Amino acid sequence: MRSEREGKWIKSEDPRKKRLVTRRMYDGIYRRSKKGLKLVSEKRDEWIGRRDQKEYEMGEFKQQLTEKNPPPEFGDKKSTGKFPEEPITEESLLLAFGDKRITGKLGILFFALTWMLQINLIFCLTYEWPDFLNRILTMKEILMSCFATSGYFVQNHLLILENDVVKRYLEDVKYQNTSRERNRIIGETNEFIKWFSVVSIRAFKMMFIFGGCLPLLQVIIFLTKSYFTGSELKHVPFVVFVYVPERFRTIPGYLTAQILAFSWYGLVSYMWGVSYKVYLSSIRCVETEMQLLCQSLEEIGMMSGSGNESVLVYKSDTEKVQGNEEEKLRQFFSSIIQHHQHILRLVSLLSKHLRLVIVTFINIYGLQTCLYMIFLLKMKETGIRMKYGIIYCVILVIMYSCTKSGQDIKNKAQASIAAFNSWKFYAKMTAGGLPCAKLISAIARLQFGVRRDIITSMASLTKEHWSCDHFIPELRQAEVSYGFSHIEPWRISVQLTI
Repeated sequence: MRSEREGKWIKSEDPRKKRLVTRRMYDGIYRRSKKGLKLVSEKRDEWIGRRDQKEYEMGEFKQQLTEKNPPPEFGDKKSTGKFPEEPITEESLLLAFGDKRITGKLGILFFALTWMLQINLIFCLTYEWPDFLNRILTMKEILMSCFATSGYFVQNHLLILENDVVKRYLEDVKYQNTSRERNRIIGETNEFIKWFSVVSIRAFKMMFIFGGCLPLLQVIIFLTKSYFTGSELKHVPFVVFVYVPERFRTIPGYLTAQILAFSWYGLVSYMWGVSYKVYLSSIRCVETEMQLLCQSLEEIGMMSGSGNESVLVYKSDTEKVQGNEEEKLRQFFSSIIQHHQHILRLVSLLSKHLRLVIVTFINIYGLQTCLYMIFLLKMKETGIRMKYGIIYCVILVIMYSCTKSGQDIKNKAQASIAAFNSWKFYAKMTAGGLPCAKLISAIARLQFGVRRDIITSMASLTKEHWSCDHFIPELRQAEVSYGFSHIEPWRISVQLTI
């Protein structure tokens, strides 16, 4: 009788009761009854089958809804009300670069305006010397003209970095995405490049708005008011502080001078906005290369002798290699050395092409920030004080980002040294008392942090450790492919500064 009653309970539609009855049956109600156990098994299978059928039907129903109403594609905001984010791809990142430089006719116009301004400022400094604020303003504009002139040459240097560092990194880094950790490192860098390519231009646009557009609007309002009221033209606002001769101190004369100054200021802001974007992006690309090199040193310790395939590190060794552990290790060593030499070349490019940027931006433009503090304290006009205050804040942010990038690349370089010191094979080498251990202890550290005789230690390791007969030819082949064929692998010494 109890079995029939329990069977009726099982047929109930209440899932909570079904679970309860099933638990009771397994707890001993039908433990001694074969008929009861059979009933429990049948009813339980029936209930599970119905549940699976409902889940299957619900899945098909959701799939039909998705087919009828597909998710919006990029650029479609009908259902969401806003545009979805564009996925970060190699093509989208490359489109963020390739900005047009100030060359040709624009370059001629720029130098013509710059030379006219510098000649004018020399007379202005002589004429305005007795007045303290006007003298400081003139000195600030002279520094600005020097900053603008060097910016024209800086853009050519950074164009080389854009092509040889940033674009090459974006085109080749996809071949290094061979593990989850590498994917994370590359993804963070791609997000930074996408974000910074927008922020860098907006920073200089903000400077152009507050340092050029609003002052020009103030000039137009002042001259219009003077035209209708007939008031005397004194204390005229300015975009760039220049000397206006007596006979040109009219409404057309002031307006022409400030429009030319406005055009010149716009060209300067555009040049340095593009240069600033390439500057930090190139440094970030080199940092990422250093991180990937550290990851290579960590991954080499994870290679086992199981005979499985191992995906190599560097872009020139992207094919999967099959074979024994010694063959994989030899190929892995070769890829690490090529990657290390690639980083040395990148740092050499940074050292060569960023000197003028550092001297110009950090020193000349940094000196102007001191003058901005004087303007904030001494100027009586509220509009001018607001202008220099906002520009001062933007310049501080830009200078902070530049100095922080230098510290970051130094930290990444120190991390590469630590990764090499904690390298599993380096530990074996030093524990064995090999001669190259003495070399490593006396190696000098470069400013970018990569030890100059890493390849020396690798060569010594392979000469006196296992797999040495295969490694030296690969090392020489890597040297030839990167233009170091005239240097012995165990005598490489690089001295770079940044």
